[in-house]
Amino acid sequence: MGNPAMHRVLLPAIAGFAGDASAQTGTGEFAWQVSTDNGGNWAGGVVEVPPSQGSVLVRGALASWSSDGGMYAFGSAQFDVVVSGAAAEDRVTNETRTPYVRFQSQTIAVTRFAGRIKIDDARDALPPGEGPRGVFPAMMVQNLAGMLFTTAGPLWVFEFTLHLGPTPGDRDITSLFIAPSGDIGNTIDRVVRIYTSRSGLNNVPSTTVRTAVVRVVPAPGATGLLLMGALAPLRRGRGKQS
Repeated sequence: MGNPAMHRVLLPAIAGFAGDASAQTGTGEFAWQVSTDNGGNWAGGVVEVPPSQGSVLVRGALASWSSDGGMYAFGSAQFDVVVSGAAAEDRVTNETRTPYVRFQSQTIAVTRFAGRIKIDDARDALPPGEGPRGVFPAMMVQNLAGMLFTTAGPLWVFEFTLHLGPTPGDRDITSLFIAPSGDIGNTIDRVVRIYTSRSGLNNVPSTTVRTAVVRVVPAPGATGLLLMGALAPLRRGRGKQS
């Protein structure tokens, strides 16, 4: 079957995103991060929380891009957000693109596929990684955007609230990308457009995608009770042998 993201349908070119296929250089990073204190602090990688946590904030970012080829501002990306290992009680709310990257209007929907929660364009009802659409953060070209343009990096482009049930386990947060249109992108590392000119020329650098994990860990008391329960039959067995 292979990676489902590899079966994505390429979208037609979007006005304002004409790439310079002769110079796809440089590097970038798209990282998912988690906050357990309502945005006060953010962390990537594995974030451990107790069963009483209730919810966390999650944000996706193009954390940085190099200046190779004149790259200076975020252009666009398109992806399904997937929370794998979701417990039955887990849910997602407040899913939104951040203000600078709403070049095109879009309705975003949350759908559950067994233990996976997908955040995607509302018109795409297929499982994660299989449809032709995705969450689409995109910034209008600088010549047309006026005040709604920024060269800030890192630029947070998408965020949501993940509500957690008390069931222990890992909730893996990642993104399955749709390749930028044309022959200069893919669904693995050439996934984000970065502007190289005020008129919309852009580059698709080699981008490292960093996932995040929310790990709900058992309360210490619950761990002790589980251990005692496991030892009880062993103790009874030993008693019968003496």
